Amino acid sequence: MYIHPSEITRAVYQDADIYLLDDPFSAVDAHTGTQLFEECLLGILRNKTIIYVTHQVELLPAADLILVMQNGRVAHAGKFEEMRGGLLVLFIILAQSLFQLLQICSNYWMPWASPLSPESEPKMGMSYLFPMYILLSVGSSLCVLMHATLIAVVGILTSQKFFTRMLHSVLRAPMSFSDSTPTGRILNRTSTDQSVMDMEIANKVVSTVCVWYQRYYTPISRELARFAKSLSGAATIRAFDHECQFINTNLGLIDNHSRPWFHSVSAMKWLSFRLNLLSNFVFAFSLVLLVSLLEGIINSSNKFSLSTLNSSVT
Repeated sequence: MYIHPSEITRAVYQDADIYLLDDPFSAVDAHTGTQLFEECLLGILRNKTIIYVTHQVELLPAADLILVMQNGRVAHAGKFEEMRGGLLVLFIILAQSLFQLLQICSNYWMPWASPLSPESEPKMGMSYLFPMYILLSVGSSLCVLMHATLIAVVGILTSQKFFTRMLHSVLRAPMSFSDSTPTGRILNRTSTDQSVMDMEIANKVVSTVCVWYQRYYTPISRELARFAKSLSGAATIRAFDHECQFINTNLGLIDNHSRPWFHSVSAMKWLSFRLNLLSNFVFAFSLVLLVSLLEGIINSSNKFSLSTLNSSVT
């Protein structure tokens, strides 16, 4: 492991095949570290295998493979472009969270700082009330702008990655693939389907993030609600050693509570299906009847005679 710049120089003179560097640029300033990285690692040692540990994110784009270590294990692995996509998703969530927070703060700020009645004194002066509200509104707008920009960037990067992998697979496919797959299908995948992906992939990414977040939020919130209600009687249940009976009773109550709702939803679905089927039959019968009628049976004169007959009878 080499730390000091002089030790890096001695390591370069050894002309080894593999170099292990443990954060070699932490002891120097940013300008010197960047110069050493470009001239030494990317210059003199460009044909060598280099494994280096660093906390400087600006050095990651030059790496062929990035391993993110967490608790002694590899948490993420990939190139810088792949790792940047994950970071952009985190930034999207952060921007959306900041937007919601600023919205709550701006909605709470005006009622809190404004006087309750004309006779009461305001908590804040007018010179401080409106500028703070404007600042919160501008911050919310900037968060929305950053959120929309990041979604567009993630959508472009994702669609570009799909297209690159698809093109790589098509160009490296065996001859049997070209013989069995029509050319029009390949062109549709690389043109029409790709354009649809370019337009819709950003919204799909946001939906995926929301679904992923909901998978963790919903079970936790449900269990916390049950835990809060059961916490008051937990000591009594444990004192009488009725944990298993309590669990079975609660599961039975949950099933009994869900059973009527399930039957109600099933009945509504069956009714909707029967109504749709009946309407389809009526529509089909009317269509066949109109098509099968001869020309001239239903015309304006018959309609006029029918209306005259009805008026005379009336």
